Amino acid sequence: MCTDVKVIKKEVNCFLLINFGLITLVSIFIFVSTTKPNSAALGGNFAGLFMYIPAFSVVVVLKKFLITVFLQQ
Repeated sequence: MCTDVKVIKKEVNCFLLINFGLITLVSIFIFVSTTKPNSAALGGNFAGLFMYIPAFSVVVVLKKFLITVFLQQ
C-alpha cells in the first residue's frame, strides 16, 4: 500500500465507482427480472451477491494499484 494521499484518493474513488456501479447494474437486472414468474427464488440469490460486491471491489482496486506501485519501483 502506498501512503501518498493522491494515490489513496484514487483508490477510494475507484472503489466507490466499482462498488456502486455494480450495485446499480445488479439492481437494474433484479428490477427487470422481478416482472418474470418465479422471481422470488431469483431475488433470494441476489441477496447473497450483494454481500460479495464490496469484497470484489476491494480486490479489483488493490490489484490495479499494487501492479502500478510495483511497476514504478
